[in-house]
Amino acid sequence: MPAAILVYAALLLGSTSAVASANGDILFYCQTTNGKQVHIQQHDSNVRYRFGKNLAHPELEFTQPKTQVYQRNFTVDDNGYRAHARQMWLHNGNAHYVTTVLYLSKGTVYSLGVYHDGKDVDIPCRWRHAFENITLIDALPELPDDFEVE
Repeated sequence: MPAAILVYAALLLGSTSAVASANGDILFYCQTTNGKQVHIQQHDSNVRYRFGKNLAHPELEFTQPKTQVYQRNFTVDDNGYRAHARQMWLHNGNAHYVTTVLYLSKGTVYSLGVYHDGKDVDIPCRWRHAFENITLIDALPELPDDFEVE
């Protein structure tokens, strides 16, 4: 019986480390306040975007080369103090999807912006239901100065 327990434990630990390594390539994740999810994951030289209530059957899914996904770091005013902000920009057709993380004095705020046909929508993420991989995002190319949202 102890041998069976050891084999089971080895299998369990092996699958746990496989899950951890699979999650290591997540760039951004959040649950929105309206119950949907945003999941952006890096796969080799591509980035996959998924959005919807059920990510197994997302409402929107697309993949683009990592070289066409941009990041931007900047500062914002936070009641007279300087606060840090980080964005990641993806595009699909003529729509742009922008993740924003604001590091404010009152806490961290995560959101998803959608820019399409001259309109923009800001979708807030639920507090404590968001994640960004700073290392992977900072390795993306910087948003060009001449970048224009259509």
